[in-house]
Amino acid sequence: MIPSRGRCHGIFLLCHSARLGSRVSVKDWVESARSRRTFLANALDLEQLANVLLELGFASTSSNGINIDSALSSLSERADHETFLAIARLIIAKSPPFWLSLAVQEKNVHREYIPKEDYDDLEWIEPGLEKFLLGVDVSLEAQNNDAYLKQLGDAAEILIFSCLQYIGFKPIHVAKFSDAFGYDIEYLDNDGETIKLEIKAASLKTQGNFYLSRNEFDKSRLYGKDWRLIQVTFSNSAFFANEINCSHVEFVRELEAGVLDEIIPDDSKNFRWDKSAFISPNVEKWKTLKLALNPSFVTAGFKK
Repeated sequence: MIPSRGRCHGIFLLCHSARLGSRVSVKDWVESARSRRTFLANALDLEQLANVLLELGFASTSSNGINIDSALSSLSERADHETFLAIARLIIAKSPPFWLSLAVQEKNVHREYIPKEDYDDLEWIEPGLEKFLLGVDVSLEAQNNDAYLKQLGDAAEILIFSCLQYIGFKPIHVAKFSDAFGYDIEYLDNDGETIKLEIKAASLKTQGNFYLSRNEFDKSRLYGKDWRLIQVTFSNSAFFANEINCSHVEFVRELEAGVLDEIIPDDSKNFRWDKSAFISPNVEKWKTLKLALNPSFVTAGFKK
């Protein structure tokens, strides 16, 4: 849920109502909040907002009635801009929109990744919207947005797998079985060699960069020219689509294993791998992959 000013006002009314007295049920809670003498109290869908608070864990029911989380309960005294802003921070941090990790990158906000309808709901925070989003993103840093990153990577893997099938190969999606392989897809090429492909995904803002695990790097050294890294760059429109198809693919590029050997140093007293490394090869190291895209390719979009 995007915390528009109206929704934040409605949440304030619900919290204020619960603070004034015990509410025995959701119906009682909503009716009490609606009894406030304001236009918005009658205009807002307070029942829907009450259910959102329950779903997000900001409210709960018990034998004592409705219980409000202390973080929200403390924001139930004054219906002013600062209170609504604090409510918005809690809501968006608890349920971040799918576009947040795209819009906030390297301490900058890229507004082109914010859908218009969502921006319209957040415009009331201007001129402080960028500061607001940066602050929320910092609070989410520990979560790493794993679910989003996995969905992005899965879409790229499915695309490459379908393209290999389309041009007549019989690929195996080994990543579905285990991460231990150190690559995602393998197939037998026309020369009888088993090619191993590690698939990375990117947006237009992150293209050319990727994270590489120690296992992936070790396998690139083990298999040499038979191991290759493929990066799929998706267009901005892909991140607002319910389904992704070939029209959402901007580039498919390849990086040979030897390039990693050139730019990644050996372990030493001054350098040591942890779980992964952030790699940013020079642009000229990438090669355009001449791979025919499967026109029937389609997979679930990133928009929720």
